[in-house]
Formats: sequence, structure tokens, C-alpha cells
Amino acid sequence: MSVHDNDKFTDAVALAQSADLALAFAAVSPPPSLKDRLMARIAAEPAPNAGLGVLRRDETGWKRTGVEGVTYRKLYLDKSTGLMTTLLKLEPGSKWPGHHHRKAEQCLILEGEIRHPDGSYRAGDFIWAETGSTDPLTTTTTGALLLIISDPADEFIEA
Repeated sequence: MSVHDNDKFTDAVALAQSADLALAFAAVSPPPSLKDRLMARIAAEPAPNAGLGVLRRDETGWKRTGVEGVTYRKLYLDKSTGLMTTLLKLEPGSKWPGHHHRKAEQCLILEGEIRHPDGSYRAGDFIWAETGSTDPLTTTTTGALLLIISDPADEFIEA
């Protein structure tokens, strides 16, 4: 028997003895309050990514805006500023009414093309509007997908 064989034998005996020792004790149920204490302790610890969030593409659906051919998907609402990040989808031939900006608005055109009386904007163009400004009627012949950060309480202008 080599030295290594002796080590293996000693390890095997120790393992068998520990298994016998574990079986020698009766199972004990933890006190009922243990789960409550453990859950309270977990809840008190900050999440590893506190302050970060994610919205998966299939978690929320598109909602109607009340304007024919235009739907939106709310991505995020910043409660400290009141600004909401949304995806706005305009179907081909749809029109988005002019509106007054209560706060600054940012718009990135992700797909398609939109038109204002002052020009056309296509995918990749970034448009912003300062607080108090007014957007004219927006139209599209191709359809468009816009990423918008704005105040959801912006006021439509009567046509």
C-alpha cells in the first residue's frame, strides 16, 4: 500500500464516520419565527442593483393614444421631473396633433419619416423643443417609430 492509498483510505473512513454521525441526530424543525426574521433581513438589505431597472420588450404592450393610427408604449416615468419616456408609433398616413410643451421635449426618430410644415425628418434625426414652445401638426406617409421624452400633460392644440 502506497502513501497515497493510505490517504484515500483515511479520507474514506472519515467520510463514512461523518455520514454515520449525521444520521445519529434526529431532524429538528426551525422555529416558526425564523422565516419571518430571515425575510425581514433580506428586505432590509439594498438590492444589488438598487436604482437600476429594465423593461423587457414583451413586458408591456402598446396602448391607444386616442388619435387614429397612433399608439404608444410607456417606458419610464421620472417622478422627480414628471417627464415620461415613450415609444410613439405612427402608422402610415397618420397625423399627430400640434401641441404645446409644458416642459422640454426630446424626440429621436428610430424608424420611418415624419413631416412638419418646416421640413421632413427621418430615422436617426433628433429633434427637441424647449419649454413653452409649440409643435405643429406632425404627419407621416411612411409610418414612424419615435423615442420621446416629454411631459405627458402636454396640451394638444385644436385644429
